[in-house]
Amino acid sequence: MSTSAASKRPPGGLYALLGYVRDPAAYTSDEVRSYTDDVVVVVDKFPKAAVHLLVLPRFTCGAARLPEDKRKAPTGLDSVEDLRPAENEADVAVVETLVEACSKLVHELEREHPILTFRVGVHAIPSMHHLHVHVVSQDFVSDGMKTKHHWKSFTTRFFVPLAWVAEQIVEKRERIQFDKPSMTALAKRALVCHECCERSPNGGTSKPMAFTSMPALKRHLAEKPHGIRRSSRPTSSAQSQ
Repeated sequence: MSTSAASKRPPGGLYALLGYVRDPAAYTSDEVRSYTDDVVVVVDKFPKAAVHLLVLPRFTCGAARLPEDKRKAPTGLDSVEDLRPAENEADVAVVETLVEACSKLVHELEREHPILTFRVGVHAIPSMHHLHVHVVSQDFVSDGMKTKHHWKSFTTRFFVPLAWVAEQIVEKRERIQFDKPSMTALAKRALVCHECCERSPNGGTSKPMAFTSMPALKRHLAEKPHGIRRSSRPTSSAQSQ
């Protein structure tokens, strides 16, 4: 990459995503998977699963493109809570564009990774400036999955499906406002597997398999494949062989 191209990038930290939005061509194919005039698909720098991509809109609420100041956060487009569909049709277009782009991306990923399943959504309280959608495989086997917060931000209500966002914004034309205390309280919940259950000692109903630490949970994820498409799971006869 040339020095001039690298110099176009804004500072890192909370504003790191803005560089991808303004000038995706300045990045390598290992950093940016694809882009159009409307969206850019970014490879997450700290993936939480085998496949973890971000889809970012390349326009702001009510505006055609980003402001000239590369260091300034796009006005009104840090999260889905900033969308005002009843007042601004451009905000509806943002979500419609993201839904279309993510749907196309998932179809591509399913062909590339035929045994993996994927979820598409946003964080209720995003950690980075500029609206972005996570497209993440459900195996969650990655060195980037380090903390309990990481885990819970992808396996609890903190991870909000894009389909629900579209229902609120596109279909109902309603603003989205999350209960921040409720979302923050999710951090105090037990650490449980997103797929596996276990029987209670007294033979009662099953409950999610719980773990006392992230290392224990990560060992579990490594020992047994998760996020596998149902059609790709071994049959009982195959398992008995």
